[in-house]
Amino acid sequence: MLLVKARDLRHFFGSRCIIDIPAIDIYMADRIGLVGRNGEGKTTLLRILVGELAPEEGLIETYGRAGYLSQLVEDGGNRGYLSGGERTRERLARLFADSPHLLVLDEPTTNLDIQGIEKLERDLQSFRGAVLVVSHDRELLDSVCTQIWELERSQLKVYSGNYTAYYQMREQQLEAAWAEYQSYLKERRHLEEAIRTQESKARSTKKAPSRMGVSEARLHKGTARTRKAKVEQGAKSLKSRLERLEVKEKPFEMKGPSIDLQPPSPVYNQIVLRVESLSIAFPGKQLLQGVNFTIRRGDKAALIGPNGSGKTTLLKKIVQGAPEIEIAGSVKLGYFSQTLDILDGDKTVLENVEETAVYPRQLVRLVLGRLLFRGDDVHKKVSLLSGGERVKCAFAKVFLQDINFLVLDEPTNYLDIDSIEALAEVIKEYGGTVLFASHDRRFISQTANQILSIEERKISSFAGSYAEFQKRRKAVEQPTEESLLVLENRLADLTSRLSMSGPDDDTDELDRQFREVVAQIRKIKSQRS
Repeated sequence: MLLVKARDLRHFFGSRCIIDIPAIDIYMADRIGLVGRNGEGKTTLLRILVGELAPEEGLIETYGRAGYLSQLVEDGGNRGYLSGGERTRERLARLFADSPHLLVLDEPTTNLDIQGIEKLERDLQSFRGAVLVVSHDRELLDSVCTQIWELERSQLKVYSGNYTAYYQMREQQLEAAWAEYQSYLKERRHLEEAIRTQESKARSTKKAPSRMGVSEARLHKGTARTRKAKVEQGAKSLKSRLERLEVKEKPFEMKGPSIDLQPPSPVYNQIVLRVESLSIAFPGKQLLQGVNFTIRRGDKAALIGPNGSGKTTLLKKIVQGAPEIEIAGSVKLGYFSQTLDILDGDKTVLENVEETAVYPRQLVRLVLGRLLFRGDDVHKKVSLLSGGERVKCAFAKVFLQDINFLVLDEPTNYLDIDSIEALAEVIKEYGGTVLFASHDRRFISQTANQILSIEERKISSFAGSYAEFQKRRKAVEQPTEESLLVLENRLADLTSRLSMSGPDDDTDELDRQFREVVAQIRKIKSQRS
């Protein structure tokens, strides 16, 4: 069943054409992920397709009902007490309850925690209509979508498969385009050089020497004329080949940000952060109770937990200090807040960054340039920047301080996928220590080697990747022979590390994990008996 038919769509932002699409068709069974860099016009296209915005050119025919989740939440008076995540869940629930034929979702995961995103995935997988979703959550795009639409420079390209399949195809196409372009350049240079050689030969054809007789000179002249004609004919043939050579345009690559972290100053302690018996409460609400965990030098620790469980409050407490929190003396904290309150909206990008930078202006400008603040962009007031630009400005401000321990609260918010990939790469390569809160599962998977999970007002510390953490969690929630084997292998590893612990090992933490795994194994075995 056809739900949306659009033809010859064109729309402008000022003088710039941001939508120039000959044809769009959406059918009942479609599961479409719309991707593209910030500012490419994704939200504009969604609004056009659901009838919220009229295109400046083109026609749209719609069949059936569409449900639309916009990025912006309209606060309706008595809804003000709800958090962003609660409002998003409420709006999604209303959309699903209306049973539309087409669901159009614009960044639905922005305010959701991991549990909320996983529920949204399940709901979309079981939804019987069509789905068109804009999201920077690559896990959601992989699990839900069977088509990816890429919007770039006003054009729409359609790829079959999920996000991973799209990404691989795009890389293959780019690689092939570069190979064709290099082959074209090589052939063109070869022909141009051959033409120059032939023309040089034609010019160097000598006249008859003066000592020659008349008959000899006449013979020489005829031979030279013939030889010159052949050379000129060869040059003409080469020029014809050059004219017929199919021109290959240089492949377009929109440069994403290149995020720089300066080498951190050394930390001499193995344990950079130790939290013991920390409790956090507000009037009428206990957030955390008796929390204990440690972070070692060089760790990349991900703090995860439901909305409202205290992640942001805990990070602020660590930055501000408390008697239950011990930070090594050589640690220099750099804090990125999801509210971006380290930025002064009345100051320019350059003024904000230079206010706390310990590096010369030349390096500051270089870093800002790699974050795509070029030329006069650095003199824009922060209040005029987009959400993604403000995040990058905050990164520059944090990264250009003298720090060796990064504390990041939801650093991927407002970033497009290319920017998230760039941030993940720099976090992986960073020589210092990182503690970050995030609900982006792939970002966590790419960067973290320690998981701090808030569960029932406690923090469970897991030394390992997010995939390993997920496997252990499933083993606990759904005990099977396989999950028991996973836990027993984990127990053997912990036993080995405890028996052969070195100076860099935190034996208290290893012992805690050992006792936790033993308890889980006993629980599974008791359920089976």
